[in-house]
Amino acid sequence: MKILFLTENFPPETNAAATRVFERACYWVKWGHAVTVITCAPNFPHGSVFPGHRNRWYRTEDHVGEAERRRLDSVVFMPPQPKENMPAGGSLCDVALVHLKDSPVFAGVIPSKIFEAMAMGLPVLLAAPEGEASRVLGEDEAGLRVPAEDPDALAGAVVKLMKEDDFRRALARRSLAAAPRHSRERQARLTIEVLELAAAGRGGEAGWAIGP
Repeated sequence: MKILFLTENFPPETNAAATRVFERACYWVKWGHAVTVITCAPNFPHGSVFPGHRNRWYRTEDHVGEAERRRLDSVVFMPPQPKENMPAGGSLCDVALVHLKDSPVFAGVIPSKIFEAMAMGLPVLLAAPEGEASRVLGEDEAGLRVPAEDPDALAGAVVKLMKEDDFRRALARRSLAAAPRHSRERQARLTIEVLELAAAGRGGEAGWAIGP
């Protein structure tokens, strides 16, 4: 199959959308499909083209300075880490925190960190507007959600997860069990199945044929 993918985000940008598109495209090429991706010059999140396509975390110095100013000894900043180091980092954690800004725009966002946490068997503490991310978390029963930018609710959820070991472990088990349903490979395979049905003039059958 010949696939033309139009996207506004693609590596060297490192946001979730760019990563999802790239990894799906890699699977499709691996499976023998001809894939062409059309995108703009890399500019997210700065709004200007990357100089020499070099990427880095911006505002890191500002965050570090704020932590030092407030004497937050429990906050540690690390430089960017390769993906292969993520399981080792996750093994040090009991819970994965995923937070989004309190804006209607973010109600439709599903952070890829949720699925990475699931793959590591971590319960997810989501601080975000009610929307797509909370829907996924609720369907999988893999964590807790609190409203975005509500520090009291966030603190209460942290205490609950800290004190209720059995509850936290149950969330962790369900989180790990849900991980295969959200893998990049499965998403890529389901997309191909939809495209093949559409190419065969059977696009209306896609939802029934693929199922949940």
